[in-house]
Amino acid sequence: MIRRLLASDLEAITGIGFEAWPRRDFQFFLNHGSSYNIGLWDGKVLVGFAMGLLVRGELDIVAVAVKESFRQKGLGCRLMHAYLLDERVESASLEVKEENVAAIRLYLKLGFSIAGRRKKYYEGVKDALVMSLSGRVGKLPEWCADTITSAPCESTT
Repeated sequence: MIRRLLASDLEAITGIGFEAWPRRDFQFFLNHGSSYNIGLWDGKVLVGFAMGLLVRGELDIVAVAVKESFRQKGLGCRLMHAYLLDERVESASLEVKEENVAAIRLYLKLGFSIAGRRKKYYEGVKDALVMSLSGRVGKLPEWCADTITSAPCESTT
């Protein structure tokens, strides 16, 4: 199931294995007035999330993660598609580690394009690609839907 994340989901979020952020950063995005955060649940277990700020139709995606044991099952695609399908999202942008080839491929397939590069963005050492999406996403791509093995997609509202 996919649903909005709540402040009460903090423990589950920090258990995903996304070490890039301290706990207080997750708290900030869970409580921010412009936050738009969803989680992908397998029963009572959070297996993935997407977090960002949505202001006047522009979604700034700040974190996307899928629990390691649930990767390569199409769940990241399902999560991102549900995230971007929200009627309020008119455009989106994100940064991704240049070496994260799987994520870059996914974002390109979802319609993102590479808009630039941020030198030494991660840990002051690794470059990030800036990716953007203009316009609305369409229906779930067949290549993505065919790979889904669990976690039915429900409304994000």
